Amino acid sequence: MKKNNIIALSVLIATTSVVADIKVNVLKERLTALENSKTKIQINGAIEISYKNNRVIGETLVDEVELDVAANLTKDLSANLVIKSSPDDNGDLSTNKLIDEATLNGNITGIGFTVGKFGVPFGVYETALVSDIAGEGIGDTSINGVLLLREINDITFSVWSGNSENNGLSVRYKDDNLAFGVDTIRDAAADISGNATDTINNKGLAINGQATFGNIMVIVEQIKVDADTASQEDGKLTQVELSHTMGDWIFAVSQNKGTTTNGTKNDIKTNAYAVSYTIVKDATLTIESNKKKDEKQKRTTLAKLAYKF
Repeated sequence: MKKNNIIALSVLIATTSVVADIKVNVLKERLTALENSKTKIQINGAIEISYKNNRVIGETLVDEVELDVAANLTKDLSANLVIKSSPDDNGDLSTNKLIDEATLNGNITGIGFTVGKFGVPFGVYETALVSDIAGEGIGDTSINGVLLLREINDITFSVWSGNSENNGLSVRYKDDNLAFGVDTIRDAAADISGNATDTINNKGLAINGQATFGNIMVIVEQIKVDADTASQEDGKLTQVELSHTMGDWIFAVSQNKGTTTNGTKNDIKTNAYAVSYTIVKDATLTIESNKKKDEKQKRTTLAKLAYKF
């Protein structure tokens, strides 16, 4: 599955088959990925190229370029640096704020920790689609802070705290066929600089679940974030997705709706269908067709080629 994107020391981030952004499972992987590795430094990366056509105009973009550098300092201590560039409003790759994550990761008596700049574990946003889930930005939050993690049997507990007095906790359960999680956050989408001008805490709650039945996967997620003012609508996200894997092929159908915390009253509802094919190892092509409901907008076709190294 794709975005948000997952970053791991020895696993690629940001392909159409991985979750993007830092998540609880990623932290667990970071703490253990290099323990049995003889390589002191590992470099991984990804590049995505996409094409979009909404029956009015077609455009091709370099969707994202990422480089992940990991250093194994000791058996229980590692460092991670993620450099990422995404298109701006004009479709040009940004050259500002290229450092997406910079962390020191370790383990002390069974408690894992991450210190530095990272995206907080709030929401999963997992999908096999090319396009982002409607309303995804309501919970996208990066901090300068610390996260503590403890795994007991199949349950992972994590707490984090960062700049602007932001904090949250996550409880995740996962076995071979079922995953379930609940995340909380004090101030979703807070300014990482710590100099946010608003004094409203956009408190949020995210509930997500995944179930696998053979080659079929079901994803359900619901997120709610308080609005900036009492006169605005709360941010919402609801996603239901069904996918089926057949060899190198993945077929997916999804319905999602969402708003932002900017006062939008009507949810953006989207029905989408996608097919993904692994061309060769580490190279995947995904084609999607989607249409926003209750709008006059025509159906949009998207294609994305993702390559990891």
